[in-house]
Amino acid sequence: AAEQSWPDCKLFQCYRALETGEKVYNSYIKLIEDLYHTQSAEASSAYYMVGGYYFEQEQFQKSLACFMKALFILNQIGK
Repeated sequence: AAEQSWPDCKLFQCYRALETGEKVYNSYIKLIEDLYHTQSAEASSAYYMVGGYYFEQEQFQKSLACFMKALFILNQIGK
C-alpha cells in the first residue's frame, strides 16, 4: 500500500473538519448575538445548539458550558 503524507491522512482530515465545525458554530453564536443581542432567546437557542454539537463530539465540558449559558440567558430574560 502507498504511504500517505500527513496532509492526506484521514485523521488529519477529520481533525480539520472538527476544527472547522467548531469555528463555524462559534461564528454563528457571534452573528446571532450581534443581530439579536447577547441576552435574547435567539442567543440562548444558539448556545443550546452549539452545546449539542459539542456533546456529539464528546467534548462534555464545552457542551455543559454552552447548555449552562443557554439556561442563564433564558433566566435573565424571564423565559
